Amino acid sequence: SPDFPPETFDVVISRHLVWTLPDPGKALESWKGLLKPGGIAVVIDGIWIPRDIPGHIRHFFADVIRYVKNIAHKYNLGHDGRSHRKDKTGCNHKSGCNQKSDRNHKSDHNDSSWKKEYMEQESDLPFFGGASPERIEALMLEMGFRDIHRDDMSQILEHERRHGPLEYRISYTKNRRYLISGRK
Repeated sequence: SPDFPPETFDVVISRHLVWTLPDPGKALESWKGLLKPGGIAVVIDGIWIPRDIPGHIRHFFADVIRYVKNIAHKYNLGHDGRSHRKDKTGCNHKSGCNQKSDRNHKSDHNDSSWKKEYMEQESDLPFFGGASPERIEALMLEMGFRDIHRDDMSQILEHERRHGPLEYRISYTKNRRYLISGRK
């Protein structure tokens, strides 16, 4: 439970967190206690790990692409498959780029490294891999929130599907992300 006095905040926001909690109901109850009367809890989350065969296939191919990209980055391979010397900014491209914002310049850290830790705890996490918006809405109602509202975030998802890196577009084609709010 966060160390704040009761009824301190007008809004409490959780982003991509609820699915990682061993007791999401307890967390929502705690957040509700931190809200002033009429305050709003916002849960932004989604379904991150597919539960169907096509979803597992999409994730497999996305993981293969990530693996190949990591190898290319590790061995300093350019887009043409040949090794290139980096310039003083650390960029392989002739036109230059901003390493901090360019998705192709991630460190050797594997994007899926978190999976090992969470896979070992899967049985302890009731919403492992994500929960449907209906389940979050029901939990919020159970915890006494009212005026529940859902936004499917379709404009953001469409933008990410069009402009995200290839592995993201493959992996999360059917991803359901949402924002749900409820009033104390």
